[in-house]
Amino acid sequence: MSATTSAPARAFLLPTGIIFIQIGAAAAIAPQSLVAPFAVHLATGDAAIAVRSGTGGLFAGLGVFWVWASLKPDRHHTALVSAACVIGGSFLMRGLGIALEGGAGASQLISLVLEGLGDSNALGLLWRIRKG
Repeated sequence: MSATTSAPARAFLLPTGIIFIQIGAAAAIAPQSLVAPFAVHLATGDAAIAVRSGTGGLFAGLGVFWVWASLKPDRHHTALVSAACVIGGSFLMRGLGIALEGGAGASQLISLVLEGLGDSNALGLLWRIRKG
């Protein structure tokens, strides 16, 4: 990977990883805070555990991986592929959900835009790496 692709990849992976770690920590500490903007109430301890493990574990794990990968250019490609898949998958499924439900609130629309921007960045960086 050249220096011209290494710095932008690091500039994407490091803050994205930190944001994912923060979301994972929020899910672990206060799972209700993650679902409240979507008018969801965690009625049982099992529901809170599901948010902690599913959302918290996934986000924290990916965040740690992306921060770790940001430190060495030879890890950037793999990390960007994973980011494009994960963020792109969320973008596509959120978009499908909005279409199937016939609309969405502001929180969902903001999340859709942010996921679209994140996935576009990851794909653009992968394209730059491919072009050399």
